[in-house]
Amino acid sequence: MSSPIKINLGGAAAFAPAMRLVNSLEGLLSSVNSRWKLRYDLPDTARKAPKTLKPRKGPAPAQPTVADVIAHFARKRDMFEMTDPMLTAIGQGVFNRVITNVLAGGPVPNAGALMLSLAAEYKKAVIHRWETGGFDLHLAPLSPDYVRYKTRLGYPARLGTMTGQSLAAIKKARVTAVKV
Repeated sequence: MSSPIKINLGGAAAFAPAMRLVNSLEGLLSSVNSRWKLRYDLPDTARKAPKTLKPRKGPAPAQPTVADVIAHFARKRDMFEMTDPMLTAIGQGVFNRVITNVLAGGPVPNAGALMLSLAAEYKKAVIHRWETGGFDLHLAPLSPDYVRYKTRLGYPARLGTMTGQSLAAIKKARVTAVKV
């Protein structure tokens, strides 16, 4: 008969910093949208006019800003929505990035540093949603007529992407964590 596997994890003191990190992250995640807000700083430049099926006579009409286009889209299909699975995913992303340093004896980052890391993970998650047409969100599909219109113009048929200007702006935008 073989002997049981023995594991020495170094005792509770070795994991105390990791537990402080977990507790700090859980507290911060539960305070997103109540004590902390993650904010996108989107450009206020006018977007380029999209293609048309019929040639324009004269210059394109004045265009809204990229931020206005994103806000209009988000009223119906909010790619920025902070769902529980998203909170869990961004918390896990920050934990994975920081835990190695903490277990090696490094300090547990303060709330401000953790919120900046959460903001960076949130940005990654939002970009992933835009690139995949919603990913974890249950969004209403585009109408068949609108899909046909987009494809005739040579644009992708997925949600959230027409010219690609919104996604490009989101990728370049700075995301900050601010206390409410």
